[in-house]
Amino acid sequence: MKSTWHFESARSLTVEHSAGPLNIRGHDRDEILVSAISEPRHTAPDEDTVSFRFRGPTTLKLPDRIEITVNEAAGPLSLKKIRTGVAIGDARGPLHIANLDGPLTCTGSIFGPTRIAHAGCISLNSCVGPMSASDIDSIKLNDSSGPVHVSRCSGPFRASRLAGDVTLRDMSGSVEVDRHAGSLQLGGVLRGQNLWKVTTQGNITISLDDASSAKLKLVSESKDISVRGIELSETLHVHEDGLFTAKVGDGEATMDIEASGRIVLRHAGEAADGEFGLPFSAEQIEEEVQQIIGDVEYGLRNLGQEVSQSLRINDDIRSLGGRIRQRVQRDVDRFVRKQRKRARRASRNSVEPQPKLSQTTDPASDDHAESVRTILRLVAEGKISPGEAEKLLDALGSGQ
Repeated sequence: MKSTWHFESARSLTVEHSAGPLNIRGHDRDEILVSAISEPRHTAPDEDTVSFRFRGPTTLKLPDRIEITVNEAAGPLSLKKIRTGVAIGDARGPLHIANLDGPLTCTGSIFGPTRIAHAGCISLNSCVGPMSASDIDSIKLNDSSGPVHVSRCSGPFRASRLAGDVTLRDMSGSVEVDRHAGSLQLGGVLRGQNLWKVTTQGNITISLDDASSAKLKLVSESKDISVRGIELSETLHVHEDGLFTAKVGDGEATMDIEASGRIVLRHAGEAADGEFGLPFSAEQIEEEVQQIIGDVEYGLRNLGQEVSQSLRINDDIRSLGGRIRQRVQRDVDRFVRKQRKRARRASRNSVEPQPKLSQTTDPASDDHAESVRTILRLVAEGKISPGEAEKLLDALGSGQ
């Protein structure tokens, strides 16, 4: 059973080490509330700083004025509704941040999935797992091994040494990506004094909104550059060295792209190139599925860590993540097979290609995929049990 401790008058809080799930929340009371299964080890050097070490699942509720430092979190770390700055050392489990007004600085490594929503200035030293962020002011990322997804970033995005695929959507500030090894999708509005500068070893697709105005410098080592749906200051002609230059609009901002593979520059309204010409690829579907399933599995694991303080975890809960992964993978495979059949049927029935077919999706498939995502999220949020999720997934499968 959890107990609660009260601490008043502190100006800053330091978590030296947290062994279990750690939830940090802002609240409107003028005191620090600590709710934990085991009594925290209080190591504060003075009255201005409250410093702790936690052994089990812990929840901290803090007033707005408190500065927060987490030196090491061995389990999942969650921060929500925080009004001041947060500093993190190493986070060895998943990191979830929502509604953070102050800056976030992580000087160590984040080993689990990182999810950030509605935050200010973000500075991350190293992300070993997947990283996703939305509705933020700015991001600086020094190193990443997994996929990176960022949407609706109003300020600068700067990253280097990225090993996974990167998706940047609705970017309205400067974008600088150096030493990237995977494929990259970049979209938004480029204008004013902003700069989009990317160096990648893979392919890159750039989607420009109508309001964009920039000077373009595109260099493709493979000499594969295409432009779709965008009016340029000159006709597309790629030089022998793989260089293409032009202007969009008045040429206010600057785009400087270097890629070893293909470069596609398109209007934001054009359909992206996916498998079968769909606006997404099978790999993108799988990425999204893996991210959702990863959240579910970590959620179940976190639940297990807390419950195991008093009871043994059922093997069915441990293996649910794997069973869900198999079910969703079957859905992805079924969808891909269906699109292949459509493509073959279209090629047999018509001499000329039919681009409209490639841009259509099956409403039933979309509804089914959305239903699966909803079930997974309900499990992750603890709103339904694993057994109930199994029954719902069985019902969906029988309806296909």
